[in-house]
Amino acid sequence: MDAIAAEERTGDCAHCLEVIHIEELPAGWLGKPRALAAGAHRARAPWILFTDGDVVFGSRALELVLREAESTRADHIVVVPTLLLETVGERAVLAAMQVLALWAVRLWKIADSRARDFIGAGGFNMVRSEVYRQIGGFEALRMEILEDLYLGKRVKRAGYSQRIVLGPDLVRVRWIDGALAVVHLIEKNGFAVTRFRTGLHLLACLSFLIDAILPLAAVAVGGGTAIAGVLTYLGISLAYCAIRRSSRISAWYTVLFAPATLLIAYSFLRSMLLALVRRGVVWRGTLYPLRELRKAARES
Repeated sequence: MDAIAAEERTGDCAHCLEVIHIEELPAGWLGKPRALAAGAHRARAPWILFTDGDVVFGSRALELVLREAESTRADHIVVVPTLLLETVGERAVLAAMQVLALWAVRLWKIADSRARDFIGAGGFNMVRSEVYRQIGGFEALRMEILEDLYLGKRVKRAGYSQRIVLGPDLVRVRWIDGALAVVHLIEKNGFAVTRFRTGLHLLACLSFLIDAILPLAAVAVGGGTAIAGVLTYLGISLAYCAIRRSSRISAWYTVLFAPATLLIAYSFLRSMLLALVRRGVVWRGTLYPLRELRKAARES
């Protein structure tokens, strides 16, 4: 990155790339929120785009998203990344995760100022600079593991306008490499989803188990109970159809919903157990104390 920035400086560049090096992490900060806050502090444009280093943008992504933001008078706009998937296992796990998320987040309500639903995505979080500063920026999310999502929450709760864009191939990312990679990915984020509340997290894991096992058990029992199980799977299949435009995963993957959901349940349970045993969350070699993470979660 330094080499690219140096090449730009030697040419005629109106807006050259600037690389910021953070040598030390101040107390009370997680690494990623600190890096995002440092970049935003240097930004002078009307909009700030927060993204991840492994994201690939379509050639017209920024142009089209800015047009959409201005035409809808949005203050914060999120593009759902197109996930680059190569194996059956990857598709099964990602589709199951997206279907399970539909129970928690009503995407069609994101733009409704009266609804509680909010959104944020590390791959593409674009917010008006003045709004970012009004809500306290990432300084208000110093110890937030789900900093992308909770930036969106702060935007929505402050009464600003939020939009979500599906836009296939505008933003692409290879999120996992093999189905089992989801175990490692959820290790950091899983317990944070339930705000580090043990009882609630166990209930969430139990709900995953029920989603995976109960419909199949109903079918196995037979009779009228089997009809209920079949209808449940029909509903799950319809959910797969609903997300197909963004996921590009066939509804036939419904047949792998149960094993994929069991893997997700295991990953979430493991995330909690590791955090409790370690008394914190390990992220890129640094242990962040669970006590501080819980305090930050309550404040956000």
